[in-house]
Amino acid sequence: MIGTHGKLDGQFSHPGSVAVDGQNRVAVCDEANHRIQLFDEQRKHIKSFGGQGKKDGQFMGPRAIAVDHHNRIIVCDRVNSRVQIFDDQGNHVKSFGSFGKKNGQFMGLGAIAVDRHNRIVVAEKLNHRVQIFDDQGNHLKSFGSKGSENGQFNGLYGVAVDRNNRIIVCDHYNNRVQIFDDQG
Repeated sequence: MIGTHGKLDGQFSHPGSVAVDGQNRVAVCDEANHRIQLFDEQRKHIKSFGGQGKKDGQFMGPRAIAVDHHNRIIVCDRVNSRVQIFDDQGNHVKSFGSFGKKNGQFMGLGAIAVDRHNRIVVAEKLNHRVQIFDDQGNHLKSFGSKGSENGQFNGLYGVAVDRNNRIIVCDHYNNRVQIFDDQG
């Protein structure tokens, strides 16, 4: 077990998502403490980074986390409607996105994953779509809309990419999981 309730290093207030990097370290979104915490294989706290705010490197409710093939930590900064990328030591590299409905904008960041081409896959609860970005945060494509037909969504709460690069999406309020090829 890792952690108890609280604000100190190694403690959590509403942990929301975890990811494991290539060094077998565990990265945890500590949502209500507005930070990311890193732990080693022995569950020892390594470091925390972030803090509440709107500046680069700060968070307002980090919701989802993934690690890419370069061990960069990629975080859905939910309230700030952006994705932030950090190096493996927790140093801010870049942020992308803003609030809205256009490509590259977000409403209700729900989940994040990285595919075998190191593309960033983001699921949005309120825009009812999946957006795919290159590893620098440039928008490549979007798919989905609100509804209950195949390829439509109603509240995306989870996304993963399998070893065949298929995108797997938890379509929460439609009570199903949908599977797409890497083009959506």
